[in-house]
Formats: sequence, C-alpha cells, structure tokens
Amino acid sequence: MSNARHFVLSIAALMLHGACVVTAPAAPPPQGPAQAQATGAYGLPPAPPPGAECVGWQQTGACSATGPREPGNDKACDADIEAGWSGFCECVGGVVGADCGHPRNNCRNVCRQAGWSSEPPPAPGAACLGWRQTGACSAKGPREPDNDKACDADIDSGSSGFCECVGGLVGADCGHPRNNCRNICRQALRFEAPPPPPARRPSAACVGWRQTGGCSATGPREPGNDKGCNVRIESGWSGYCECAGGGRIGADCDHPLGTCAQTCGAGAWLR
Repeated sequence: MSNARHFVLSIAALMLHGACVVTAPAAPPPQGPAQAQATGAYGLPPAPPPGAECVGWQQTGACSATGPREPGNDKACDADIEAGWSGFCECVGGVVGADCGHPRNNCRNVCRQAGWSSEPPPAPGAACLGWRQTGACSAKGPREPDNDKACDADIDSGSSGFCECVGGLVGADCGHPRNNCRNICRQALRFEAPPPPPARRPSAACVGWRQTGGCSATGPREPGNDKGCNVRIESGWSGYCECAGGGRIGADCDHPLGTCAQTCGAGAWLR
C-alpha cells in the first residue's frame, strides 16, 4: 500500500472514531416554578385538593405561568388577579397556574376551588337555591331550565349545570360524583361525594335549640331565637339541637317538625 493511501485511511479512521466520542454539552436544568417534580398543568406542580388554604399569588412574566418570576409583583390571597397578569396561586398542597387571559379572581377562591373560575364560590355553609341544568355536558353550556331541580334532588353524573347558592355558584360538567345541591352549597367546593352522616348518639339529654340564619345549620347564630327542649321547631327555621355531652344535630330549613327533646333522644330528626 502506498504511503499516501495509508495516510488517507488513517485520517478516515481517526475521524470515524472521533465521531463516537464527541458530544454536545448537556442542556441546563429548567429554572423557576417548572422544576423536575412538575407534573401538573402548565408544567407546574400538581393542583391542590379542593378546599386548600391559600399561600399567595406568585407573579411571572412573558404572559406565561412558567415565565420568569417577578416577585416584586406577588400579591396576597385576597387581591384580585387581573386577566393581563400571569403566574400561579400557591396553595397548601399544590399550585394553580394562569397564563394571561384567565378569569379575574383571587387566589383564596382559586385555591378553594382548585382551579380558575369566573364565578366566585359561595362561603362554606351557604344555603342552597337550586340546581340549574345546562346542556353539552358543560357547566357553561346552554341553559335547560325545564330540567332544573330542587336542592335535595340527587344530581346524576350524566347531568351538567351548576348549584345556585346564596353568595355564589358551584358548577359541574358531566362525570361528577352523584350528590345534591344542598350538600354542595354547604361544602362550597366542586362536586364531591356527599359527606358521611354524623354519628348518632341516641338517648342523649337535650340542652336546647340553637337558631342560625341563612336556612343553614352552619349559618350565623341568632341566639335571640333559641328555644327550649320541648318547643316544636318549625320547618322554616335552621339551626341545631344541642344535646348533653357536646353533641349537635343540625337542621337546614325544611327539616321534619319535632322538638329537640325528641331529636336528642333519637339521635336524629325523626320523620
């Protein structure tokens, strides 16, 4: 083999082996709120469970929830977050991100709802006005008033609409757990399974009737309307029977008629 040909083959072999070991430098890790643990919307950490407490609003730039942080523009939980801002609500247990163009709301509501909504949620314990049916399996679909329901009617998972409560709305697309609006307004959260019934304590002595407002057992107290144990509690009143040992048996409006002596003795409102 000629020296020239040997030289050319040696150079080719060197280039071939060199291609196997030359690599590009590794890309730097992402900065800001979108870190390695991010698995939720916008690449942020997951959303909190409904009902979470708020920590605060964390502002970002570039109209992106994962844009560069702008801590000088952070806001408190009750501050309204304008649609032209981007960032994320930091909640106990997760975050809820927002690019520009989101509905105007505050992070206390957003954390409690675990999502952005244009409608404020009611306060926990709110009285129910009724179920408002919508179409297209969307809480924001066209209204179907002929299919509206009363507060105690079970709302099947195939129905969409919203519970109208005193002070706010709670919407539901199809696929929600089966529940009724009286429970949902009282919980003031997204549609969830109904809460477990309170444990009964039969044969407890009665202390008295404690009146509340808003047609809700958890409404504001009205001590001027408290009643004795043997007074019949009218169905238009709300409150709770206080029983010996610290037990309480609540009643929204439309409860069965009865006295607290009967109710504490039975451990529940008798029908």
